[in-house]
Amino acid sequence: MMLFTENTDVIETKENDSNTDSNNILEQFQELEQKIEILLRLIDKLKEEKKALLKKIDDQENNIILVYEELEKLQTSRESARKKLTDLINKINQVEVITE
Repeated sequence: MMLFTENTDVIETKENDSNTDSNNILEQFQELEQKIEILLRLIDKLKEEKKALLKKIDDQENNIILVYEELEKLQTSRESARKKLTDLINKINQVEVITE
């Protein structure tokens, strides 16, 4: 409902003010709903990234285990080679002592 003054200016009634307030509240709720939807999508994306990173960490931990196992094998092999080499050097030294 609108009232007109002598100057033909429009005067809004309380009913129009109430409708405007309702529209503002509705718009605010819609904005809030959109923001919540954006946040929910962001949360889902972050969960996916977390899952991918946890998988990557697990893979890297497995790689570290494999590298340590390989390192242990190499160290064992090196010790074995060192022992063999020491034994050969000792035999050579014994042969030199005998031939002198």
